[in-house]
Amino acid sequence: MVRTKDGVAVITAFHRSFQPVKLDSLTKQIQALVASHNASARRRSAFPAWPSQPDAALYQTALSAYDQIFGEPLKTVVAHAGLECGFIAQKYPGMEIISIGPTLLDVHTPTERLYVPSVERVSQFLRQILKDV
Repeated sequence: MVRTKDGVAVITAFHRSFQPVKLDSLTKQIQALVASHNASARRRSAFPAWPSQPDAALYQTALSAYDQIFGEPLKTVVAHAGLECGFIAQKYPGMEIISIGPTLLDVHTPTERLYVPSVERVSQFLRQILKDV
């Protein structure tokens, strides 16, 4: 987000990473860039890292459940979304976590919307995962 107030530009960035080291590195890069332009930066908080777990039993169960219900392989995307998962992973290290949800379009914009038919698919998928676990 970029805001101006009283002739001062304030830029707010919410960067994320799967690895804490990369988050710290990115923060230092931003601070160095800002300092090189005679400005200041401060880190107020951080979103916890949440590494992917492609070998986790829960993930493998989800892949199987999706194929079982819909007759096709699940297309997965590794993205640092599901912010709450990072906080849970931080509190419970070693917990297997996956993030699933309906199809959202133009997320975090004024035109954000939900693809309604995807809600039922997610419901079926989740029920199957819970049965299989």
